[in-house]
Amino acid sequence: MAKSKNNVYKPSKEALERHNARITKIEKESKRIEEDYVDTYLNDLKTGSDNAQKKKEVRKKPPAKKQRTIKLPEEEIKKIKMRAKKKAESTYRKNIFRKRVKKLMPNEGEPKWAVPLGAAVTAGILVIAVIAGVVIHNATKFKTPTAEQKKYYEELTAPAVLFDETGFDTIGTAEDNYILLTGIWREYTLNKDNLLTNDYGSFVVPYNTVIERSKEVFGDFSKKIEPFNAVYNHITFNWDSVNQYFVIPASGYPSDITPEVIGIKDKSDKSVLLVNYLTSDDNGGWKVVAEKEITTIKSENGQEYIYSIKEK
Repeated sequence: MAKSKNNVYKPSKEALERHNARITKIEKESKRIEEDYVDTYLNDLKTGSDNAQKKKEVRKKPPAKKQRTIKLPEEEIKKIKMRAKKKAESTYRKNIFRKRVKKLMPNEGEPKWAVPLGAAVTAGILVIAVIAGVVIHNATKFKTPTAEQKKYYEELTAPAVLFDETGFDTIGTAEDNYILLTGIWREYTLNKDNLLTNDYGSFVVPYNTVIERSKEVFGDFSKKIEPFNAVYNHITFNWDSVNQYFVIPASGYPSDITPEVIGIKDKSDKSVLLVNYLTSDDNGGWKVVAEKEITTIKSENGQEYIYSIKEK
């Protein structure tokens, strides 16, 4: 990690290249496994076999010499299996439908009415496909947020984005360390001029305040979070068990990751945000280091809370 003038540690070029190479390997392995399972499920559907319900081993390609192989977690394998099964079933249904339509197409010795009927059926299918495509596109398209929405969501997501590394499917699966860091930093940014200090002049944030600030971001999560030293990269927010507060270090603050909300799908019970993760570049401008989808849940009082953060 390289150290900048502002005591901000940033990953080196080599570290980023290693990280990107690993991500590429994982994506290739996931795609290979999914393709193998699609072939397996399609074959089972055609032959009437129930092997698709059994945990059938997927053929594995021998790894190249002197190369590290990527072993995906079991949970990821399960997701890939489900995705492959749905894809295979969809393909199987489409193939059956095509065969039925093909029977209506003219062949030698069949009546002449089959020609216009086949053309009509084909045209009808195309029209339905176009309409369905337009509907699906409109339903899934992100809209440009208003200035008011942009300000509200960027303020809400700022502390959560700052410490996000892996994302989470629901707040119940988010790490306690991440929730504590978000609460500490929200209090620091919103109340910086009025923070308490200890005998050594360091800023401190009481445990109860951290939990309250976390709930402002994530809602009233049910799990109990026990306090401990919250750590982010090289930075440690020490827990003072005697005075029941976290100590903010005098130097070594988190990197300048900031959210930019560029798209929104606004629904009655939730909002889905398309968010760029920005950091400063060497020329004093901004560059995008990640793009993610952040889902917020709407409460009865109109307040929204972050429910999940996922890769785009």
